[in-house]
Parts: sequence; structure tokens; C-alpha cells
Amino acid sequence: MLRQIIFSLLILIYCIPHSFADETLPKKLVFSFVPDESEEILRKRYGNLVTHVEKQLGVQVEMQFPKSYDGVVEGMRNKTVEVANFGPRSYVKAAEQASAVAFARVLSQDGSEGYHSIIITLRSSGLKQFSDLKGKRWLYTDPDSTSGMLVPSMYFYLEARIDPQTYFSSMGYSGSHHKSILALKNKEVDAVAVSDDILKRGEDLKMQSIQVEDFHVMWKSELIPNSMFAYRADLSDKLKQALKAAMLSFRDNSTFGYNGLVAAKDEDYNFIRKMYDYEKRMAARRRQ
Repeated sequence: MLRQIIFSLLILIYCIPHSFADETLPKKLVFSFVPDESEEILRKRYGNLVTHVEKQLGVQVEMQFPKSYDGVVEGMRNKTVEVANFGPRSYVKAAEQASAVAFARVLSQDGSEGYHSIIITLRSSGLKQFSDLKGKRWLYTDPDSTSGMLVPSMYFYLEARIDPQTYFSSMGYSGSHHKSILALKNKEVDAVAVSDDILKRGEDLKMQSIQVEDFHVMWKSELIPNSMFAYRADLSDKLKQALKAAMLSFRDNSTFGYNGLVAAKDEDYNFIRKMYDYEKRMAARRRQ
């Protein structure tokens, strides 16, 4: 009888799904951030959030700051990053190429869940209308930026009906929003597209004695959903649930530029996905 009981227990243990190891939270997590601002500002902006997650989950969180937006996508694709902060366009790319899943969106200090792409010039330049930019020097932020590349690019093709490669005398990428604004301030270019949220916050810009009043807003997009945090689809369900609960419980009015996080889902970014698909088709046609 005893032998039969022991045998039954062994069968039961063997048949239990081998997932308990997966259900144990890791000792360390890596959070990666798109470089839309300087590393110093990003650490200040998200440092309290990371500390909150560490306390809630009882794990160490390492913050990584790749030099390009695509570096964040690559980290998730290579499975060296568990959670990443993306802009909408870089998220859509990461969802397609690295199985990223959006779960929490940044809530702005004023309670809004979105921002705008704006085209700005120096107020002192006298460039006030889009037609004034023909033959001028243009600067994007990063190829994977939403407000600094994707949205203004779609404006050029779908509304302004111009090809930026021939309309402007030169085009380039700065690497971040504040670098674009600095290049404009230093008269290295004539116009740039940036996030109005970053221009309004201006933590990096204040160090350079730059004021919002220095610039003229020539064009403003429709509302774009705020940046979000996404985790890898292959993480354990327990870890995903723990991350979501910890991050959505975070509120801190003293944090740079935002007031916490709200729930997000993949379909929130479907209209960005449509723009991204259109952009890829345009690029394919140009290569033919």
C-alpha cells in the first residue's frame, strides 16, 4: 500500500508542468530606453519608477541607454532586454521584429496620454510657412522616431504632397530631439521636427540657455499616443503580471515630465502601424 502511495506521488510530481522555475522572478531585469533625450535626463525621468519596480518585485533593475532607437529594438530581439521604453514607431517595429508587447503608457503631468509632432524654425529666421522651407536645410531626429521622423514624413507625402529628398537642400538625422533643437538654435539647419512635449519640458535645453520662445511652430500634428513600456512576449506570465502591477501602481508628481503610467495594449498603436507600413512601401518603391 505504501509503495503504491509513493508511486502515485511520483507520478503526480512528474505530471505537474515544469513551470515552477519559470514562475520564479529573476534576480535581475534589464530596462532599455530609446535615446530621445540625454542619458542624464532619462535617468532622472525614470529613476524613481525603476526604484519603485525594484522594491515592488524585489529584483535588481539595470537601466540601459543605447545610442540609437534601433539599439533598443535589437536588445529586445537578442533577448538581452526584458522591458523597453519605446516611442510609438519604435514600438511597432519592436512588436514586428522582437515580439514586444505594450502594457503601460506614460501619463503626462497634465493628465494627457499623448503629444504632438511639430515642425519648428527659429523665430528670428522669418521662416513662417511651409512654403518658406523649399530649398532649406532639414533635420529629422532618428529613423525610428515617431514625432521626429514618421509623422512629419507622412505629412510631407500625404498632405503637403512633396518629396522631402528633393524639396529640401539637405536632410539628416541628429540622434535625438534636443540635439535637433540645439542644431536649429545654432543655425546649423533651418527647420526640424520634434516632440512638443520634449520642447515644453526642455530639461536638456535649459542647460544651453534655450527658451521655447526662441522658436516658431509652423505645423502641429494630430495627437500621438504617449511613449510606452513593453515586455518581451516570451517572459513568464507571473513576471508579466508582476511588472504590469508594479508599474501601473507608480505615481510620482515630482518625476520629470510625467505623472505615472496607465494600461496600454498593442492595438492602441494600430494607426501608427498603418503609417509605418505605408512608409515601408514608399521606401520599397524608391529602391525599385
